[in-house]
Amino acid sequence: MKSLSIGSELFHELIESNSYYVDKSMFLKTVFAENTSKVMLITGPGRFGKTLTMSTFYDFLALDPENPGDISGQEKWFKDTKIFEDKEFCREYTGKALFFNALNRFLDKKTPVSPFSKPEKIRHLCLSVFP
Repeated sequence: MKSLSIGSELFHELIESNSYYVDKSMFLKTVFAENTSKVMLITGPGRFGKTLTMSTFYDFLALDPENPGDISGQEKWFKDTKIFEDKEFCREYTGKALFFNALNRFLDKKTPVSPFSKPEKIRHLCLSVFP
């Protein structure tokens, strides 16, 4: 039985906990394949889904440095989403190198930030895809 996950901001946590998720995965294609802008600002009021959107980007694009080329995590998380039907887009973008910056993690010097780390709480995200 699916549950309502109140306050969850991480895509993979919603999927792994079998929570309801409104599929907005096609926004990945809009941003990374169809957008011609060099910069995109995603704004909205609080509790609008900005962090969940960035977490979705991260979970789709993240490269596992210990096992490059392994996209089994993305396949597990995105198998029931609309974007997963676009095999060509997934082949081109899933598991590509990604710079991930969680500002609240940098402020805590005890916690190292790696491209495949899963922060407990992501407040600010910067994403840059390297071709």
